[in-house]
This record gives sequence, structure tokens and C-alpha cells, in this order.
Amino acid sequence: MTFLQFACMTTSYVSMQVLQPADIIISPQIRKIAIMNNSFFPFQKPNSITKKVSEIDSLAGIDFISGLVEIMTSSPRYEVTLPYSDDITPDIPNHIDIDWNLVEKICAIDTADALLVLDSIANNGDNNIQTVYIRGEQYAILPGRVNLGINIKLYCLSNKKIIDNQSWKINDIYNTEQNICDYAYSAGKKYGKRITPTWKDVYRNYFYGNEEMQKAVPYVRTQNWTDAATIWREFTIDKNPRIAAMSCFNMALASEMLDKLDLAKSWIDMAVQKRNDPIIIQYKNAIYKRIDDEKLLNAAFGD
Repeated sequence: MTFLQFACMTTSYVSMQVLQPADIIISPQIRKIAIMNNSFFPFQKPNSITKKVSEIDSLAGIDFISGLVEIMTSSPRYEVTLPYSDDITPDIPNHIDIDWNLVEKICAIDTADALLVLDSIANNGDNNIQTVYIRGEQYAILPGRVNLGINIKLYCLSNKKIIDNQSWKINDIYNTEQNICDYAYSAGKKYGKRITPTWKDVYRNYFYGNEEMQKAVPYVRTQNWTDAATIWREFTIDKNPRIAAMSCFNMALASEMLDKLDLAKSWIDMAVQKRNDPIIIQYKNAIYKRIDDEKLLNAAFGD
């Protein structure tokens, strides 16, 4: 938790990291995932435009995997392994479903529960080549903008099913090697968030309140939420509804910081009853969302 110094007259802010659920729930039985880049194309026509396009796609595949691994390894959800090198393996075909015997063989290398395969990543630069003649010599010009197609599959070893199969296009990309690779890296991170719970920085208000309530501020700055709550609690029944609402609000914050979300919900509901303030309503929505997210996270982690 970090105390931030941009306070206004009656409130200040603290920050915290919250684990966000993934877009989809993967069975908690899948704890270790092997990742394989199977997107490489065998180069053809040496010194040709086609070869250059294939080289860019291969580099984009590496960057996609880098972005994916960055997200997955920053989360407590999975253990990640890379059992194969980036070189294409002759007995693994491109762009078709991998045989389950081979999936089992790859997963067995590091006792993985599933295999995540980048099956293809390709731009369409070689489909729109223009030919020009300069002083009788023929030159090929790549298009200025391209589309990047991606396909990735997640093979679950225990039930021998492909449990996620995603294909999508990133359209109208400026056609340079660096730009295509940057988009591929971002796409890898995006897919990682589809299957992986990720940390997010969030910001929370708290009220200074009256002079006595402000004695809790040093405890907030040292993350001593128990002692801060001891001070705030006595003002939750104050005769002034504004002070009572602010104190209930702060108690909700202390409860959330102590990972007691049900208690935080009770306190924020009391705050709303005492004062229907936009800041209080906003925090109520955030608490309710965290409770819903916890249910999804429990399903993902098997808790």
C-alpha cells in the first residue's frame, strides 16, 4: 500500500494491488502450463520479399510469446514452462491440431497439465506486393499497412480437449518490423489476461474527518489499519450524520485493506444509509465488484 500526497480538503488517497479475475475460468486442476511457439514458417525463395515477410512473422511470434509469458509469470495462478526451443520441430505440423500423443509427450517433459500453442501468427504483406520498374529494373514494394492474424490453442491433457481456441486479426498495422512485433507483444499480453488473473493498481479514498479522526492518518501512512480503525470506529455513531458516514466509509476501507470484504460491505452499506454521497456510492460499487471477483478467483484457484 502506498500513500499518495495529492490530498484535497477532506479526503486523501491510498493505493493497493487487487487481483483481477481472468476473462475465462480455466479449471483449477490446470496448475502448470507448457507454452510452445509453433508459428514458424519454413523460409522459401531466399533473398525474396516472401522470405522477409516470413522472418518478420517469426520475430512477431517470439514477441507474442514474450508478452504472454510476462503476464502469466506475474500471476500466482500458474507455473509456466517452455519445454521446446523456438526452433520448429520437424514432427510438429503447423496450423492443424496437434496429435494428443504428442501433446502428452511435450507435457511430460516438465510434468505440465496443459499445452498452450501459438499455432500461427502472420501478416498479409506478401499478398499485396506492388511491382515497379526503375530504369528498366523490377522492384517489389511491400504495402504500407498490413493485417496481423493470430491463432492460439490451449490443450488440456486430463480430458484431451482443446479448452480454448482463439483466432483474431489486428487490422491496419503500419508495416514495419518493429511495429508488427510491438503489436504481437501486446497481443500476447492480451491473451495472457484472457486466461490469467492479473494484478491491478487501484486507488481508494479515505476521509480526514474531524480533528479526532485525523489522529488515524499516521496509522494509515504506516499501513496500521487495525489501529486506524480503532480511532474511526467510535465516530461511526456520531450525532452528525456526515461524520458518521465518513467514519463508516473509512471502516470499510480498513476492512478491505485487512482483506475482510464481507465486513467492508457491511460498513459501506451503513455509510450509504447515513449519507448518499457520490464518493460513497462509487466505493460501494467497487466493494461489491471485488466480492463478485473473489467468487471468480475462488473458482479459478479451487478455493
